[in-house]
Amino acid sequence: METSPRNESRSASAGPNNGTAASNGSSATLQSWNIVWGLIATLWLVLLPLALLSARGTAQRAHESLRSTLWIRMPRPMHALGALLLAPAMTLLAQKLFEWQQNVMPMPSNQGEVTLFPGAPGEHTIALLLLIAVSPAICEELFFRGALLSGLRRDLPTWKIVAFEMLFFGAVHMSIYRFAPTAILGGLLGWITLRSKSIVPAMLLHASYNGLLVLQQEQRLTIDASWNAALCAGAVLGVFLLSRLSGDAKS
Repeated sequence: METSPRNESRSASAGPNNGTAASNGSSATLQSWNIVWGLIATLWLVLLPLALLSARGTAQRAHESLRSTLWIRMPRPMHALGALLLAPAMTLLAQKLFEWQQNVMPMPSNQGEVTLFPGAPGEHTIALLLLIAVSPAICEELFFRGALLSGLRRDLPTWKIVAFEMLFFGAVHMSIYRFAPTAILGGLLGWITLRSKSIVPAMLLHASYNGLLVLQQEQRLTIDASWNAALCAGAVLGVFLLSRLSGDAKS
């Protein structure tokens, strides 16, 4: 039976929503065994296949290719640049939000930073970038801004899509102590994907944002208040580039 346009977003998002529950359950089990290999398995062997399977159903109902459903296409160069310019400002904003949230709701000491690799800061920077920046940028974006957003965009207005992406992305990371920055990032990534009609800018922002956090943790970079003027200017330019140009991305 054909799915009515009004119910398309509900039908298309059912797979990702159910997949998130399965992913979270398997993630806890895998990472309790080995946190590094568990994280790799969660992203590449659980989340990515779920994204592709969910998007395949949406593509079949819409009579379009899987690439089109997931918006796997080259973006306008200005959209890619705009996304990259937003990453440093988002990193500083996340720090400020976390500091504020620590004052309102301090994080318990047993829920602080988790050590993925033993050794001094800086010894495993490349491995951390691949694990924390590159892998989530590919797998999470194909799931949240690919499979999930591809269904929501069929019959929902932009503001509802962004609000859903914001709340859902913040919630599924299962940390009330990091909810605010994660939710804002999720909403921003959803808006960027809708504007550019390509998943690539969201991947670039996600990888850059996580990468900057890793570099700071590894003591290879410091982003503080002295960067405010430059980061604000970059963020304004990034939003301008993303807002001004329509997202007629190339296939």
